[in-house]
Amino acid sequence: MRILVIGGAGKAGRHVIAHLIACGHRVLNVDLAPCAVPGVFNRIDDITDAGHMHDVMCSYADFDALGMGQGMSGFDAVIHFAAIARIMIVPDCECYRVNTIGTYNVIDAAIRAGVKKVLFASSETTYGICFSDVNRQPDYLPLDEDHPTLPEGSYAMSKVAKAVAAKSFQRRSGIDIYGLRLNNVIAPKNTPKGSQISLRIRHSVCGTSSATSKPAIWAISSTAPWPRMAWAMRCSTSQVPGIRLI
Repeated sequence: MRILVIGGAGKAGRHVIAHLIACGHRVLNVDLAPCAVPGVFNRIDDITDAGHMHDVMCSYADFDALGMGQGMSGFDAVIHFAAIARIMIVPDCECYRVNTIGTYNVIDAAIRAGVKKVLFASSETTYGICFSDVNRQPDYLPLDEDHPTLPEGSYAMSKVAKAVAAKSFQRRSGIDIYGLRLNNVIAPKNTPKGSQISLRIRHSVCGTSSATSKPAIWAISSTAPWPRMAWAMRCSTSQVPGIRLI
């Protein structure tokens, strides 16, 4: 399959690209910086520029596609991980603008180019607990995808807005769209030596159950493999219809 990864130079994206290439897929990475994974071709594009996104959806995946006499083939799937990664990197309004407009441009361009599968990165922050101004607790444990989304910060707001846009695009087009609500992305190099599972023991990961009044860990980021991400990669290359928030 020909897969377009947007934001592949990031901490999660580079692992996704390595996984896809290892599975034999042809991958083009689009980002503001190149990804150094062997076997991937890189383009520099801006997700907030609709023209850039429309152009890249029908682009060559590498120089060897030239001279084949087949023109510029379309992509079978788009994986969109590009975003302002959290609050307090840029002004809040800019975080919201980049993340929402960027995702709109990506999905809109993908649909117009005939792409049948789009996967985008959402976040645990949509539940309104991580980055909240007070010590909020989940409504129930274990926390699942049906938990209310009540974002506070600009980053979390943008992630909820992205999901709303994705649902609207899916209803209009009928293509398969997947939203992946990631926890903290922790790469193996960020973990203590010898650790297989890292726990980010902070406000976004730990809560206190009102029923037991004891600490309750309700989010875990696995370093290798990353189960949800691997499942999502299978979604991008399989036949699972509709829209999913996972």
